Formats: sequence, C-alpha cells, structure tokens
Amino acid sequence: MNWEDWLADPLMTIGKGSFAYLPADKINEKAYHLWRSFHFNTRLKLDGSDFFLRQLKSSICRPDWLGLPHLAYNFRQWYLDAFFFELMSAYESVVQELNAIFECGGKMTDPYLRSEVEKKAPRDLVALMKEEREKDWFKKLRLYRNSVSHIGRTPSDDVAGWGGRLWHYDTYEVYIYYYDEKTEKFEQEKIDVCENYFRNMLDHITTIWQKIKDYRFTKE
Repeated sequence: MNWEDWLADPLMTIGKGSFAYLPADKINEKAYHLWRSFHFNTRLKLDGSDFFLRQLKSSICRPDWLGLPHLAYNFRQWYLDAFFFELMSAYESVVQELNAIFECGGKMTDPYLRSEVEKKAPRDLVALMKEEREKDWFKKLRLYRNSVSHIGRTPSDDVAGWGGRLWHYDTYEVYIYYYDEKTEKFEQEKIDVCENYFRNMLDHITTIWQKIKDYRFTKE
C-alpha cells in the first residue's frame, strides 16, 4: 500500500505505514521534544478543522425537515463553531512550535510569545507571518473565532435549499456573519467561504513548516 500524508507535512516522514518526526540536529533535546508535542497538536487541529468542514458541508445540504428542524440547525451551528475554533487554534499551535524550535523560553501554559519569536526567528519567516496576519482572510477568520470564543457563536441564517433529490439538496444558500469593527455592522458571506479559509490556513502553516525544516532540521 502507498501511504500519503494529506497534509503534505515536510516535518514528517512515512515508512511502512507509520509516521515519524524528522530528526533535528540544530536544537537541543528538550526543545525538540517540546516541539514534537506542539507539532502533533497542530496536525490534530488541522485534522479537526477538515473533519468539521466536511460535516458542515453535509449538514447544510440536508433538508431540515429530516428529523427535527431545530436539531438540524443545531448540528450546523456546532460544526460551524467548531470549524472556526479548531482552524484558528491550529495557527496558535504552530506559533507554539516556533516558541519551542527557536527556544524562546516559553512554557507550555504560556500564551504564544509572538515578540520573542520575532526576535529569534529568521527575518523572512517573521515577515511572512506578519504579512499573512494583515490579509483580509486572516482578519476575518480571527473575527469568526472570536465570535465563538468570546461572544457565543458564529451567527448564521436558516437553510435555504432546493433541488430534485429527496434526501439531499442540489443547491443551497446559507450566509454567515461577522462583526466589522470598522463599520460597526455585521457583514455577511456565503458559507462556502469556509473552504477558502481552510485552504489559506493550511497553505500558510505548511509554508511555516517548510521554513522550520530549512532552518532547524537535518538535511535529507
């Protein structure tokens, strides 16, 4: 059987059906073991984001009259909130990887030490992360996650679906809302945008991993 890592993780290898961390020759053993813990967590969060995104897609295509309409709405809301929470958590976890790999002195219980990372990490990596944080997709993703963690939930409207199939909508139209601090109003987006948020974050984290490999890990 040919095994493949769907995350295309440059810091892991696959052999005989099992995953293994790349060896590191530029960091001490304590930092390496701490990094492994955070790296596992980042992968776990990305896996969770992917899972909840697929569940979300399924829930919005399903007629709400199948079973209890209120329960159908709850399922969609749970998946939506969990998706945003896990996806933003994956970013915070990869920053903890940087804390460990560049030996910034943080403890596992600390919030991410961005200032220390920016002092010790390579300039091109710091510039990359600063630039990405200023992009529209990243700012909106953070607003959605903050709605989940600080306000209560990600606002969304009722399912509007139609189509010829009995058990599954051919077409649907659902909107999610975020609070724009500049306009002080709620703005809407089609729920399909969640796929873009996921892809953008996955690409960004994979790029960070590649930078970590280039600077801290044994050359293959």
